[in-house]
Amino acid sequence: MLSKGYREGEVLSVQEQINHYNASQWNPYYNLFHWIKDQLYEIESMTRAVDYVAKSLSKLSKDEKKNTRRATELANAGAQKKTWKTLTAKSKDDFE
Repeated sequence: MLSKGYREGEVLSVQEQINHYNASQWNPYYNLFHWIKDQLYEIESMTRAVDYVAKSLSKLSKDEKKNTRRATELANAGAQKKTWKTLTAKSKDDFE
């Protein structure tokens, strides 16, 4: 089996035969290694993406809880209801 550019009955020099032999050989383990390596990189990137989304959602839920707590504290302070937090607040910035 000759590569492109060679005819079936053509006589090749030793250097051309060596070049043709090296070009026709391939290592399946080399290809498998790089395929596995690419798959591992894809898995790593997906786990990083999932972790980032999970962290973002947990931060969002914490912020929402914090905002609702602050809104109830401000509503209580506006209604002249005294709570321990409103009594110990040093400034308005504690509620905002």
